[in-house]
Amino acid sequence: PKGAVLRLGTTRLRAPITGFGILSDGTAVTVGPSNDVRTWGPKDDESDAPIPVPVPGPRVAFPRPQVSPDGRLVVAASGEAVFVWERPTDAIKRVATFDIVAARYFLFSPDSSKLAVAR
Repeated sequence: PKGAVLRLGTTRLRAPITGFGILSDGTAVTVGPSNDVRTWGPKDDESDAPIPVPVPGPRVAFPRPQVSPDGRLVVAASGEAVFVWERPTDAIKRVATFDIVAARYFLFSPDSSKLAVAR
């Protein structure tokens, strides 16, 4: 709509989103319960092709992956561990793994430098 700063989808195109961040150029980076990372241009109604995030191990019942506020990092968990990926433009690269069983909630600090994990 007129005057909107950010728009994620429309009523005809809905995306399940559990977390998002904004890159410095205004591009939104989203992730949903299926662990697919999408980027949405500042003036686009549709996302680029999703990039699947591989989460090894048993799937959790209600996944809530998150994106850091700066759009650079993505966190998701299996039933056995927490994984953090860096999101470059064409693929993602795992940068950290934490052996935390049954992690359910994630929160990045406002500057994206720290991650809180709750079970």
